[in-house]
Amino acid sequence: MTSRPVAYLFFIATILHGGHTFCPDGFPCTCESRGDMFRAINCIGRGLTTMPDFSEVDRNASIQSINLMDNKLTRIPNSTFDDLSVFSVIMDNNPIEDISPFAFKGVKDLATLSLSNCTLTSCPVLKSADMTNLTSLTLSANKITTIADDVFADPPPLKLLSLRGNQLKLGNLSENTFARLGSTLERIDLSGAGLAEIPQKLFAPLQKLRVIKLQDNMLGSVDALAAAKYSGEKILKKSSYNFKNNQLNSISPKVFLNRPTPTTIDVSNNNLTTLDFLADYCFFEGAEVVAYGNPINCDCALYNVLKAQTLAVLGECASPAEYKSAKLPPVYAEGFFLQAAMATCKGADEEFRRYDCTCNTWRNFTTFQEERGKCVTMGSGIVKPSWAFLVNISVIFAMVLMK
Repeated sequence: MTSRPVAYLFFIATILHGGHTFCPDGFPCTCESRGDMFRAINCIGRGLTTMPDFSEVDRNASIQSINLMDNKLTRIPNSTFDDLSVFSVIMDNNPIEDISPFAFKGVKDLATLSLSNCTLTSCPVLKSADMTNLTSLTLSANKITTIADDVFADPPPLKLLSLRGNQLKLGNLSENTFARLGSTLERIDLSGAGLAEIPQKLFAPLQKLRVIKLQDNMLGSVDALAAAKYSGEKILKKSSYNFKNNQLNSISPKVFLNRPTPTTIDVSNNNLTTLDFLADYCFFEGAEVVAYGNPINCDCALYNVLKAQTLAVLGECASPAEYKSAKLPPVYAEGFFLQAAMATCKGADEEFRRYDCTCNTWRNFTTFQEERGKCVTMGSGIVKPSWAFLVNISVIFAMVLMK
């Protein structure tokens, strides 16, 4: 009789190794299966020069991932993945130069496609009819210099597009480049893409865009982002921006105000002398702004933002001389600049106060957490909003309308 521990080990081994039958004998990759819940094809670093023949892979098997990274593949021929049920395909670190027009025909379950660090010189044309569920496309670190307007003429429903580390030419980007992605695209990465300028209407159609990475370029302005009129979810969604290592002299507040509240804004290593885009400090409540490496003039306009202590600004003063190298304070903390500026900036009586954005009023610093969000209604003192009062007002208003 088999002992219970041995039987248990046999059961586990069956789960881990018993599902290899979805790949044919002699297949050049490892087919991994954990019951019916997980199937994957691992072709990492096999020295492959041509794509494996997937035609005999079980079409009834739902495959979580096919990983072909670190090989010597140069092209993806037509019908390579014909009608496979696969959710993720990774082909990073291959010298791929050519993708045939119907390479991904019928791959309707594919959600993630990654072709980073290949040698592509142009974006592949991906059709929505073939890739109805593709939401993430990564084409980082290729040799792409142009994106023809027809590349995304009939696109899949992309939410993330990464073109990081390519060398895009300004003349090859137009207001139509991303136009058909306007109703779906939420995240775009154009960092290190050799951009010196953004076409004025490049982002205008992107109504859901909220995560924007433009670091490591040569941009003198990002104000073209203000042209995009955000129409997506604002309460549950957050936005983030990375503009570090550019040549920005100023940023329009309109870049941010049309989108959800930011969590992070990185503007480090630019030429910013002011952070006046933060003037509406309640909109940026809870955000972290990284501003190191800028010649920031710590004036009263900056003081008026920081004294509210609704957001964290990380950086240091470059001028005037009395504040040079002074660290800007993180949120909920007092720093040298805040203390020193009290003597010259308006509002010295607010030294130990913080701003309550919910109630639009200043609070005592020591009791802020207790009083925050408890707005004054009638009489004196801080009380919670009365729901009964609001209901009564609503009823009276409805009766007036009915008359």
